Amino acid sequence: MLFDKEKYSSPHAIALLVIVVLGAVLRLVGFFDCPFTHDELSAIGRLQFDSFMDLIRGGIMIDGHPAGVQTFLWFWSKIFGTSEIAIRLPFVLMGIACISLMYFVTKIWFNRTAGIFAASIIAVSQYTIYYSILARPYIFGLFFVLLALLYWSKMVYNKDYSWKNVILFGVFASCCAYTHQFSMMVAFIIGIAGLFFQSRKSIVRYLLAALIAVVLYIPHIPITIYQLTELKGVGGWLGAPTFDFVTQYFRYLTHFSYIVLILAVLCIIISGEYTREHFSAIYKKIITAVLLFVIPFAAGYWYSVLVDPVLQQSCLIFSFPFLVLTACSLVGENFNPLRIVSLSVYCIAMVLSLIFVREHYTVIDKSIFEPAVKTLIDCDEKYGKENVCGLLNLNDKHIEYYENKFGKKVENKYSGYDPSALCKQLESEKAEYLVAANLDDFDMYAVRRYYPYVLDYSEYIGSELFVMSRTEHPEYKMCEPIFYRTYDLTGYNVDNEWMTLLDTPFVALSSSRFVRMDVEMTYMQKDTADDFLIALQAFDVNGESYDWREARVKKFSVPMNDSVRSILIPLRYELIFKDSRNLSGYSIKSFLWNIDHVKSVRPLSARIRLTPDNKYIYSYAEELE
Repeated sequence: MLFDKEKYSSPHAIALLVIVVLGAVLRLVGFFDCPFTHDELSAIGRLQFDSFMDLIRGGIMIDGHPAGVQTFLWFWSKIFGTSEIAIRLPFVLMGIACISLMYFVTKIWFNRTAGIFAASIIAVSQYTIYYSILARPYIFGLFFVLLALLYWSKMVYNKDYSWKNVILFGVFASCCAYTHQFSMMVAFIIGIAGLFFQSRKSIVRYLLAALIAVVLYIPHIPITIYQLTELKGVGGWLGAPTFDFVTQYFRYLTHFSYIVLILAVLCIIISGEYTREHFSAIYKKIITAVLLFVIPFAAGYWYSVLVDPVLQQSCLIFSFPFLVLTACSLVGENFNPLRIVSLSVYCIAMVLSLIFVREHYTVIDKSIFEPAVKTLIDCDEKYGKENVCGLLNLNDKHIEYYENKFGKKVENKYSGYDPSALCKQLESEKAEYLVAANLDDFDMYAVRRYYPYVLDYSEYIGSELFVMSRTEHPEYKMCEPIFYRTYDLTGYNVDNEWMTLLDTPFVALSSSRFVRMDVEMTYMQKDTADDFLIALQAFDVNGESYDWREARVKKFSVPMNDSVRSILIPLRYELIFKDSRNLSGYSIKSFLWNIDHVKSVRPLSARIRLTPDNKYIYSYAEELE
């Protein structure tokens, strides 16, 4: 029969349908209004080529990622355009498909009920939900890893070495290689692992499957060689991971909620089958799953520490299925009411924490590029273009994309990263209003010198958006600082090498890590060759130095008038603290340091100001508390 009523009305089939629908809803909510991120706009900017060879040279070889996803987007955009919905639709569909693929893989490895649990994890985790709506290689890679793993599992565990399974494993393993370097590594490790399960009878076909993958990848080898030899990698902007990265990753998987973590563990414990027969049937598979997760994780971690930082949570999504397999390995076959209830509690907890703890549907709207251009357009229309200065630290192609979308042109006067040059530019600027987006802290320090009044402020991933003015507007109120202290330094004895400004436990100032501290000093200087600095230092629970920041008069200063200048240390504490619950042992200290023992630098005043900061700045992968 083509339709087996009993098979398709079984509790497992119904549960899988419910889980897939739930996963689809979680991915589609907000999908149609979610603005592009920087990486997506970058990919779209590298699609504007008329020929395929121009795409390879100008859109792929310069990027560092394999050619697969960018090539797909080039063909796809020729047919459907480059709107947010058009570009992202294939990714969200693949994200939904990953739910059922995880079920079928786990069913082969263990059993149907374990498959339902595994599919649920893929369905309700922010990890897979977020990357399902992002037009980048990550969900493509997960999709192809699961497909390769499915046909690998049919060969290795079902002993089905049919030509269909051999060919499809080779095809999808090569697709992994065309998608991302980490998904290629995972496919390679899967292939190596399979060698340990082969008999003399099956080894030839298994090696043929591997050969298919290699042959299909041959056209990409020149691109790979160029990227490895000519490109410098991402180490210039990505920091090397610390052990804290490991703990943050596992906390992220349960939405940084200890309640969800406890419920997830209880769900697995309650649903486990603890018999000798069950364990002896699966322990080799558990070991395999653990190794297939740990090896890519460890390889990425140590390469990032010892060679070049490449490890991000996004890269680990390709080996994530093996962690899921490990977690669900002990779940018994019987889909009894206790297992149904425990799974339901886990899913409800994950969905609620997704919405309220992770604020997922708020965060996915926090890309700054569209709001920045739209705000500048709105201000031009409200105040007149001649009265508005736009300082958008955005790629010209990103701005052009939204100019085309809104049918309006904007004038962006931001030209670089030199605050001294920016001060000169603003000195001659005549506009009453200024729109600033994605500026760094020193640029904003220069901007506030000339546009001190904030009319509007919005927080986004990675940065903030300001509308500012030269003159005060009574209808707008400035943000009140959490802590504010000024120091009159006109009587400062230049013979003193040190002078402490602040020395206090951190929690005496704030119970949240989402705060920004500005330490500023104004001074006069006769000899510009001499140096003098202000410092801001954090100490851990053992009194050891945990973080050090300084500002030197020789490196950067902002003119206040003809004779007075100022220097600044801006510090966002979410950069150094990753959990607001662990702040009690830390202390901070700020001081002046006459490092050159000079008398030519005359401090006049100092100011320490603590204000609430942007909690969304790293919200994709960090805690919001």
